[in-house]
Amino acid sequence: MGLEISPVSNERELETFLRVPALLRPENHINKFPGRWVRPLLDRRKNPYFRHTDHQLLLARREGRLVGRLAVFVDHLCNRALHEKTGNFGLFDSINSPRVAARILEAGERWMAEHHVAMARGPLGPALRLGTGVLVEGHGMPAMPGLTFDPPELGALIEGAGYSPQRDLHAYRAKTTNIPEDVMAAADEARRQPGLTMRSFRKERLERDIATIRDVINDLPGMGRSCAPWTEDEVKWMVRRLWMILE
Repeated sequence: MGLEISPVSNERELETFLRVPALLRPENHINKFPGRWVRPLLDRRKNPYFRHTDHQLLLARREGRLVGRLAVFVDHLCNRALHEKTGNFGLFDSINSPRVAARILEAGERWMAEHHVAMARGPLGPALRLGTGVLVEGHGMPAMPGLTFDPPELGALIEGAGYSPQRDLHAYRAKTTNIPEDVMAAADEARRQPGLTMRSFRKERLERDIATIRDVINDLPGMGRSCAPWTEDEVKWMVRRLWMILE
């Protein structure tokens, strides 16, 4: 029996999809409960991202044994905003085999081609701004918020399948008791701007602030060049996901 790549079609297969990182690398404690944060992102009924996006989840097995997974997306709102025909792939995982990784990514490309996509971009999460890229340096360090945690070989497997890196994302770690001088200088410069005010977060104002949060996110450098603007429903959904942190 050769390599078989099949779509996720029921709840049991979704559970398997969520557990692939832990099944492939059970010794890695960070991957033991990967589905806890991924599952809400893939809920088509609740995540407003899927109101303008088609997607498919894929599982890869060789001789009946799980060897990888992939999620593919076509964000129609993003394509209209950027005048593109682009598909995204994400939640990619594979055993350390260039052949297996390439076959998994090829299956995703075929699905995207059936949805009239001319270019594939990734790795990206179920929404472009929720999990981007693949970790290429910093393995062994604690995972950083907003960034992915990947085994060292994953980046090489993706590049070996024909993809090339387009930009680097960096996470910075600093002690709050020793804030870098350039950060302090930037904060001082911001405080001198006319009309700038600051206030503490207050939960009772959140609903009124959502539109402002959306506008700030959409004005961030690079957002308009890489994805469609956040809708108000997406910002509300994101805030609910972060409620534990806000509390």
